Amino acid sequence: MKTYWTLANLFSLGNAACGFISVMLSFSQKFTPASFFIAAAVGFDFLDGKTARFFKQDSLFGKGMDSLSDITSFGIAPAVLGCSLFSKHSIWVFLILTLFVLAGIWRLAYFLQWNKPERPPGMPITVNGLIFPALFFFHADRKIFLSFFLLSFFAMVLPIFIKNEAVR
Repeated sequence: MKTYWTLANLFSLGNAACGFISVMLSFSQKFTPASFFIAAAVGFDFLDGKTARFFKQDSLFGKGMDSLSDITSFGIAPAVLGCSLFSKHSIWVFLILTLFVLAGIWRLAYFLQWNKPERPPGMPITVNGLIFPALFFFHADRKIFLSFFLLSFFAMVLPIFIKNEAVR
């Protein structure tokens, strides 16, 4: 058990903690700190990858922990924020947010089994940790938010290659 307690894995836990705190703040209608915690999770995600490479702490356990943290912070937390921001919900809102979360899960599962030297295709889920707080802080309206959830859905699952230095 001791070998799992690495600095990189602690940063992954920081990422997950930020995502969970964001969800709880969104439920409490505290959208500014909720958005801040999503953005803060990006910093922890960046640090876990850099630390794992620098200290040679790469492991299957760490990769799995990173992916579970990422779905919390960059899949579920933005979806809960988006859902909580608007008082009226239609079936389309629920469908778009569900597809967004499922695309994040698909992307991370695909990443975990990827065995090639180049990065897997699709937009890294971490990008959502920058997009959705920015939309909130720039006061984007409901249609813009929902459009970006839909765009992110497609960007994560389409076979396009996007350079990403922040993953392990």
